[in-house]
Amino acid sequence: MAVSTSPALTPALARAALALAAEASAQDGVGALSEQARLRLAPDSPSSDPSADPSADTRPRTADTGWLHLVDVVDGELRGYAALDDPAGDAPAAEIVVAPGARRRGSGSALLAGVRAAAEAPPLFWAHGFLDPARAFAAAHRLSVRRELWRMSVTAADLAATVGDDPADVPLPEGFRLRTFTPAYGEAWLAVNAAAFADHPEQGRLGPADLRARTEQPWFDPAGFLLVEDVRDERAPRLAAFHWTKIEEGLGEVYVVGVDPAYQGSGLGGAVTRAGLAHLRSRGVPEVDLYVDGDNAAAIATYRRQGFERVALDVQLG
Repeated sequence: MAVSTSPALTPALARAALALAAEASAQDGVGALSEQARLRLAPDSPSSDPSADPSADTRPRTADTGWLHLVDVVDGELRGYAALDDPAGDAPAAEIVVAPGARRRGSGSALLAGVRAAAEAPPLFWAHGFLDPARAFAAAHRLSVRRELWRMSVTAADLAATVGDDPADVPLPEGFRLRTFTPAYGEAWLAVNAAAFADHPEQGRLGPADLRARTEQPWFDPAGFLLVEDVRDERAPRLAAFHWTKIEEGLGEVYVVGVDPAYQGSGLGGAVTRAGLAHLRSRGVPEVDLYVDGDNAAAIATYRRQGFERVALDVQLG
């Protein structure tokens, strides 16, 4: 079984990988790839044919910086796909997905070996949902849990006990104001996001292309991308905190909340979180989800006070 490794896929192979991931997600009841991986596979054109033969289109796509794609193609059919993020870094992260009809035929093991060969440091492997087959695969390859990512959820009815439905009603410390995102804030947001998530292996590495890719998604709504500015010096307002919310397939999400480290302890994190939750309530979503690292006890305690409880688990294995 031959696994190919490349910084760029042909458009047809990228479409085939997205289709494979969608098939696996439908089979397993959990997303097969992260949003970041799916965005890296986004088709070049909305008119691209998702049913195209993966070997038919050989035009190269633009290579991804700091990203490798691994594919297992047999007789023109894509059987398995792996994404390797930051292969030259200290903690490369990989995701592997195998077509439901091709499982237990060695594709997953071959892709795992390919990832290990391509990474300069021992990689970590995401297991979304950490389902029984993933547990068995981990045991067979002597992989253990190195990181937990919790998905927490709350119903809108339970959220109503602690949050209103108008972001403007959430009190902020004196000298701060709430506004919504515009492209003019892109550079400032990237700087605050990088500072707030300096130790986060994924979020802290987002760049201009990552921000643009997300703001071009069908779900993006600038009204749900809330910013808190420090306007105590009106001549030089400064972005201090943000809450980017998301509504997709009718469900709300606390997409990401960040506070500039210079403003830690000011209460802005809690205030902007409540403002974002109020925005989601105002849109009538029945449920709100979020993702949080399992070792972030302070954040988990904060979210539990809002009624959130853990409903699913992703892990990184190594």
